[in-house]
Amino acid sequence: MNLHVAPRPMTAPAGSLAGLRVLITGAGSGIGHATAKRFIDGGATVGVHCRTETSPFDGDPVTVLEADLRDHEARRTLVGRFADAAGGLDVLVNNAGAVPAFAPFREIDDDILGETFEINAFAPFRLIAEAWPYMEAQGGGRVVNIGTAAVKYGGGPRGVHYVAAKGALDAMTIAFAKAGAACGIRVNGVRCGLIDSGMHRKVPGYTDDDFADRAALVPIGRAGTVEEVAELVAYLASPAADFITGQLIDIAGGD
Repeated sequence: MNLHVAPRPMTAPAGSLAGLRVLITGAGSGIGHATAKRFIDGGATVGVHCRTETSPFDGDPVTVLEADLRDHEARRTLVGRFADAAGGLDVLVNNAGAVPAFAPFREIDDDILGETFEINAFAPFRLIAEAWPYMEAQGGGRVVNIGTAAVKYGGGPRGVHYVAAKGALDAMTIAFAKAGAACGIRVNGVRCGLIDSGMHRKVPGYTDDDFADRAALVPIGRAGTVEEVAELVAYLASPAADFITGQLIDIAGGD
C-alpha cells in the first residue's frame, strides 16, 4: 500500500512566541527579515537591527535599530537600546553576516579579513556579552547564532575568510552554552546551507550562475528558503526547545 502523505513542517508551538522580547540583527532582508516576520506573527515584541535607516517593516509593530556592527560603540550599545525600549530581552538572534569579498585567499588582504571577522564573529561575541546580564537577571533567555554548514568541510578557496569567521562563531556558541546552562540561558547555532536569501547578490565576485551551479549539488535538489530557516529559529527560541543547548543544527538539504 502506497501512502502519499504531505510533509508537515516543524513549527514553534502556537502561542509559544507571544510576549517574547526578541532582537534580530541583520533583519533588513533575507533570513533576518523572514525571522522577524515569524516572530511578529507569533506575537513577540520584536527589535529589528538594520545597517541603515531604510526599513522594510512599514506597518509592522517593530522597533527599528540602525547600527553598523563594524563600529565598536554601536554594537556595545545595541542590546541596551532595544532592552530599554522593550523592557528587557528574552531572545537574541545573531543573524547579521557578510562576505566583503569572494576571491582567492591570496587576494584577501588584512582589511577584508578584519572586516569579515568584525561582522561575523566579533559582533556576535559582543552582543551576547551585552545581552547576558539581562537574561541572567530574569532567570533565562535564548541566543540563536546563524552560521554556515560550510564550516563542516572548510568551504572553498574563495571563501576561506568567511568560513573561518563562522567557525569561530560555532566555537563560541558551544562555549556560551556551557556558561549559560545553569542560569537558564540556552545558546544554539543554526548552520545554513545554500539558502535563497539574496545574500549572494551582495557578494563581489559571486554570480547567479555560481549560485545555480551550487544549488544543483544540494542532495535535496534545491536551495532552502528563508522561511524554513525562520521556522527553525523560532522553534529554538520557544519553550519547546528548553532542553536544547550547545547544538549546531544544520539546515542544508543534506549537504
